[in-house]
Amino acid sequence: MYKLFFLILSFFLFIGVSYAQNDVLLKGKINNQTLGEISVNIINITQKTGTINTANGRFEISVIENDTLLFSSIPYKRLEIKIDKEIFDSGYLEVTLQDNVNELDAVNINNYRLSGNLSQDTKDIKTITAFSVGLPVSKKPPLTQAERRIYSATHSSSGLPVDYLINLISGRLKELKKIKENQDLSILVNKTIETFPIEFFAEHLKISEDLIYKFMYYAAEERNLKYVVETGNELDLIQYFEKIAEDFLQLQK
Repeated sequence: MYKLFFLILSFFLFIGVSYAQNDVLLKGKINNQTLGEISVNIINITQKTGTINTANGRFEISVIENDTLLFSSIPYKRLEIKIDKEIFDSGYLEVTLQDNVNELDAVNINNYRLSGNLSQDTKDIKTITAFSVGLPVSKKPPLTQAERRIYSATHSSSGLPVDYLINLISGRLKELKKIKENQDLSILVNKTIETFPIEFFAEHLKISEDLIYKFMYYAAEERNLKYVVETGNELDLIQYFEKIAEDFLQLQK
């Protein structure tokens, strides 16, 4: 009799523990009045799952206690929230994201006589562009300094490929292309770092702030990081960073 009672008690204790470890479907809402049709990526960094909000800001995502959620969208600053016991037990979460404001350069308008009537003043101030004065303007994006050097090294004023052959033999062209590759890599690394807050590297990947740039260059060498960044799939980036972070940290010892 006692043995049977013990077995039944053990069974219910097991069920209780299993139930406590199950995911819950966390429901929530993003309260920003400026949200409109903007989609916010809601990523469970711990479980590597994600979703986006509806038009009215609501979302649902599976979580367990101590998971970390990342809220990410271009118009807003990124926000990480740890699912503590209170949030987990309530099954509901409301967040308000901070606007990602970019400061613009100051404009000097001292040379204009303003009446104080905004509608009238905006009509009086003329905007002069290359198009407005009839100048021919290329629609191609301007070349970077490294690209201009490569162009100069591969084109001659006479139209003959003599300069190209000389530069190729001297190794200058190879050197210029290497400079451009380094510049492109630097731009890629900075763009990738801006995708995640410093806390993501320091707390989630255990990479100290002074090693973040070194880690990013390591990541760029290990895989075609440019393709992953351009696709905008943050979950792929998170999974890749988690995969190589341990190897990177071992190399630092």
